[in-house]
Amino acid sequence: MITNRIVTSGFGEVGDNTNRIVTMGFGEAAAVVAAVLSASASSKIVNIKRSLDYYVKTNLETTEGLNVDYEGLPFDDTAVSEYIRPRIIEIESPYLGLSSSTKYGEDIKIIFQIGIFVKKTSLQKSDRDMAIRDIVANYFKVGQDITIYDWYSTGLSITNARVREIFADYETETGDLLLSNISFELSHVLKTTAP
Repeated sequence: MITNRIVTSGFGEVGDNTNRIVTMGFGEAAAVVAAVLSASASSKIVNIKRSLDYYVKTNLETTEGLNVDYEGLPFDDTAVSEYIRPRIIEIESPYLGLSSSTKYGEDIKIIFQIGIFVKKTSLQKSDRDMAIRDIVANYFKVGQDITIYDWYSTGLSITNARVREIFADYETETGDLLLSNISFELSHVLKTTAP
């Protein structure tokens, strides 16, 4: 099995946050994965990113009232005392071969990370970052399906990504911030038409 990785960003990175793709791993093989990913609407990176952002907006921002620093959008962290920062860290696409006489099968693995930032100057309780972590984890339970929509054309549901595991979960502290980080592995199998 050949494994290739497409990495979009990391925890705490600062930059222009444009939706550029940085490829790494197995050189030219990564370009092959990008071509395969673009063959199916359910695997287009924009559909995955926008669907995850929509899930975060619906559940964590609207329902739970959390402030969210979305990648690629302006955000003033000086105006809030706490916020979360969702990022796709990695999209990995092992090529699985023919899944039927006319379709290739592909397993898309997504590492999705949510950074939690709480300013110490605003603390009422010393565990606020952990409380936010618990809120986030409640929406990303193992087995939870997250709908992937076709944002390119129809806007309709095209598949689901399933939360497979909590990939990393840790807490740290800086001079004026409590930081927590929780990462989830999501995956879905898709079939694309054979070329």
